[in-house]
Amino acid sequence: MGSFKAFALSNTMIESLTRQGYLSSSPIQSLVIPKALKGLNLVVKSETGSGKTHAYLIPLLNKLEGLNRANLHAVVVAPTNELARQIFVFTRMFKREYFDIKVRLLTSETSEKGNISGLSITPNLVIGTPGRLTSLFKKGYLPSKKVTTLVLDEADMLLELDYFNDIDYLVTLFNKPQIMIFSATIKDNLQNRINKYIGADYEITSDTKKTTSELVSHYLVNIHHQNINEAVLSFIKIKQPYFLIIFASNKNEVNSLYNYLKQNKYHVIKITGDLSDRERRAAVKRINNDEFQIVVASDLLSRGIDFKNVTDVLSVNLPSDLTYYHHRAGRTGRFNKRGNSYVFYNVDTVKSILSLMNQGVKFDYLSLKNNELTSGKPIIKTFKHQRKESDELMRDIKKAKYENKGNRVKPNYKKKVQKAIQKVKQKYRRDMIKKDIQRQKVERYKKEAREKYYE
Repeated sequence: MGSFKAFALSNTMIESLTRQGYLSSSPIQSLVIPKALKGLNLVVKSETGSGKTHAYLIPLLNKLEGLNRANLHAVVVAPTNELARQIFVFTRMFKREYFDIKVRLLTSETSEKGNISGLSITPNLVIGTPGRLTSLFKKGYLPSKKVTTLVLDEADMLLELDYFNDIDYLVTLFNKPQIMIFSATIKDNLQNRINKYIGADYEITSDTKKTTSELVSHYLVNIHHQNINEAVLSFIKIKQPYFLIIFASNKNEVNSLYNYLKQNKYHVIKITGDLSDRERRAAVKRINNDEFQIVVASDLLSRGIDFKNVTDVLSVNLPSDLTYYHHRAGRTGRFNKRGNSYVFYNVDTVKSILSLMNQGVKFDYLSLKNNELTSGKPIIKTFKHQRKESDELMRDIKKAKYENKGNRVKPNYKKKVQKAIQKVKQKYRRDMIKKDIQRQKVERYKKEAREKYYE
């Protein structure tokens, strides 16, 4: 990390950063700020929690300091209302020194009529979501001629949410702006878009190959086929986390966990995609006010939203898109504080875990059973046996398909095949649970025998 004084920043910016307690830059900020100040187009790929937001806000506000206050000069695009508001809140931290720079938040949290009434004086910087920004520019409520900087934050999420028609419009609307694209992950389809916008002359800035901060410790927790809700309750009682975010892959799992923890007298709140904007905004505000020890959430919360003092993250299962695991884990280990990311697993989720390990995630191993959290066995040692059982499952599925092959002309053929496959999977799962129970019995008998022998 280097001192902010080493960059070509104004005295006003240095004073603002010093007042806020920012004396030295993060690695990604050290790489980005000098290039951003030169007006270069940038593609910034860096792990969650590395300081990307300030990496563009600092040079952006520094640049606005010397520009005409009568014009709109910069546009920051975020994929969700929550992320846009969070960026807006970050700009407010500079307000004391940059009181005369007009910043507006433009999202669907406010009606379009409300947005328009706030534009009676032209802002210098707008932060908003793609649909709302596009609508206001098309209707002439936002001037585009003097816009010199466009920032796309969480660009991979913008692509996932299919916002790039709006992005295309904004890019072509402005006259060759400086474009800065920030993302924790950049897949091929996003890279193609980047090539279209920036062309061959762009800089890819990455401070590390890792996608999660080194301040995060990762743990695999074998729950031995326990009920998820009961396993979570046991985990909380043992760990007693200061501030825990629990992630589940769908809203039904979130609701189940939330209700179960409330029944057990825990002060908990949930956040899912089916909450209204107002409900989500109220929930985020209450979390930031330290009203809750536990948050249960879907992956909506895993992207970019910062809560201070998150000590632990628990994934009760892994998302189908494993990049979301890194976003989940990135909710902790922020603001130069260490954090822990725990993942519940059973033997049937080993393949996804091995994929994460191949991406460079280093796990320690724990075992949760009988209301005790103890050291566990490395997953790699047992994978050969599990792979053999998985091969047996695939063989039985193929057999079920073959046995129904002759019924193709009969009604509901596909449903019958799916029912047969489901029956095989259920039998496989029951067998796995029985084997695990039997293994636990053997271990218990051995332990009792050892204790009796040494009495």
